[in-house]
Amino acid sequence: MAVMHRSSVLVYECLVIFNNWQALLQLISDIGKDEAVRGDFVGKFTTPAELSEYVCLVTPESKPLALYHIIASNSWQHVLVFVGSRKDAHRLSLLLSYLGQKSFKVAEISSSLSRPAREKVLAKFAAGKIDVLVSSDALARGMDIEGVDYVILYSAPKSIKNYIHRVGRTGRAGKPGTSVTFLQDSQVASFNEMLHSASKGDLQKMDIQQSKLEELEDAYTLALEHLKGHLEREEKQQLKAKKRRKKQDPLIQKYRERKRRFKVRKLKKLDKATTIG
Repeated sequence: MAVMHRSSVLVYECLVIFNNWQALLQLISDIGKDEAVRGDFVGKFTTPAELSEYVCLVTPESKPLALYHIIASNSWQHVLVFVGSRKDAHRLSLLLSYLGQKSFKVAEISSSLSRPAREKVLAKFAAGKIDVLVSSDALARGMDIEGVDYVILYSAPKSIKNYIHRVGRTGRAGKPGTSVTFLQDSQVASFNEMLHSASKGDLQKMDIQQSKLEELEDAYTLALEHLKGHLEREEKQQLKAKKRRKKQDPLIQKYRERKRRFKVRKLKKLDKATTIG
């Protein structure tokens, strides 16, 4: 509901006092129209004129290849990629690293990193030492990420507010920016409806030739093998670390000591019984 100015509040009070409800309803209607003209509601969901917005139709299988192709073929730098979860951020950053090891440098930023580690990654990204930054959506909220020229929404936005906040990371302060939203065919209608609710039109399409993706299949297969091996090594390291923590846990150590003492007492009783017999 629109917020009334002080003069409107005074008129409202006068109308209530004199019980002129018809005039009161007209006043509220006029105020609503004035707010709409100023664009207070729609203004929250607008994007800068310097921002070029695109959609790219993909399948679950082609998404990683499409992402790599767009970045590598256009020689993009200062790219921020949004994914849905910490796990997705980690896996996608590793996969892109293996795919683009000769083309660009990739890093992730998620809650799995400590705060100092995240700040170090952001500083390198702002300095141009990292070309592609993969971030979980939840972590990026409220975080200022400098130097973003391109934003890629690897996972579809859940709301118009979510979309605006993501793509709004670029195209700032009069500088040009580009955003690309990955969508599956089944998501297009709901995405366009979401845009229309904020008085935005359909976005331009960024088409990728299928032949270009097919050329990358061998490299993609090899990258997947490297990713699988990397994740398996990480899992083993995590299990070892978990075992070490258990050994160092004072409660577990206390339990094991009690168990050892009980076993010793039991053996002593058994020896004593054998000796007496």
